[in-house]
Amino acid sequence: MKPVVLRGSFSVKQKTYLAPHYIRVIFTGDDIDQFRKVTVGVNNKIFLLDKNQAAIRRTYTLRSLNLETKEMAVDFVAHGEEGPASAWAIHAAAGDVVEIGMKDKQEPLYPKADWYLLAGDHTALPVISVILETLPAIAEGAAFIHVGSATDMLDIDSPSKVKINWIIGDHLQSPNLLQKAVQGVTIPENQSKYVFLAAEAEVVKDLRNYFKEKDLQREEFSAFAYWKYGVSEGG
Repeated sequence: MKPVVLRGSFSVKQKTYLAPHYIRVIFTGDDIDQFRKVTVGVNNKIFLLDKNQAAIRRTYTLRSLNLETKEMAVDFVAHGEEGPASAWAIHAAAGDVVEIGMKDKQEPLYPKADWYLLAGDHTALPVISVILETLPAIAEGAAFIHVGSATDMLDIDSPSKVKINWIIGDHLQSPNLLQKAVQGVTIPENQSKYVFLAAEAEVVKDLRNYFKEKDLQREEFSAFAYWKYGVSEGG
């Protein structure tokens, strides 16, 4: 049976620039109570109205959830006025209203393992941050995060031993930086492991094929295409 999709109305409480290209929006609303089973770090659907008042649906990561204060946080990549969600976040103001939908399902964000390899670009920064912040202290491994400039590096507080590596470079001019970094990692043979990938579609495709050759088991590997060059989510 498919999980029920919950949908509620929320207003902007606060907007903060975490970095030049990252905006955190705090939403609030009484409908948040129905999301008590939702796992922080999972994807949600945000329904926005563009400048023509047309409804637009976009997928984002639930960055944090506080039922007591009735607040949830969503981080947006600010990449100019062309993308409707980016444009919305840039101009968002307190009191602006959106609808947010999530599956009524509680599940682990990642499996338990001794060693982790986390890799993604700027769009995966929220979910990778959540994973790093919630890993146990004994977890080992490496995280690779590809951002456009050093100003977009964020402080991530992880209790684990996972080493965080920032890859700096324009995604259009240097799209293979993430692949090269990840392919240079030696995967341990005698530890339980989990590989998480989330980035542009072609990058994920290349890395998925690479890890298939490493004979990882299905439960040891997850890969998600968060976006595709030249194609909007609606396209």
